[in-house]
Amino acid sequence: MPDLTNFIPGPVQFRNSGSVDLDLDVGEIRPNKSWTYIPDPADSKATVLIWPGAPPEAITGTWSLTAQGVDQEFTGTLSVPVAPPVNVTALVEEALASLKD
Repeated sequence: MPDLTNFIPGPVQFRNSGSVDLDLDVGEIRPNKSWTYIPDPADSKATVLIWPGAPPEAITGTWSLTAQGVDQEFTGTLSVPVAPPVNVTALVEEALASLKD
């Protein structure tokens, strides 16, 4: 069995199509195992969802999965809880002020 301790998945791509589309290639996953996407904090390509108006309690979505050698598409739904809003006005003002110095 290959060593997966340093497994790095294929690129993660986000697209705005009126909703948000996420494409990723997780490589090979063994049966009954899971994979978790943990963004690299050093990656300058952060993805932020901006929600107009009051945020919902959760963001829901659908997923689909295909597997090599399996003539079937697997689908499902997921729900991700949304953290309470954070007012970052003071932080942005401070950052902008520091650029003037």
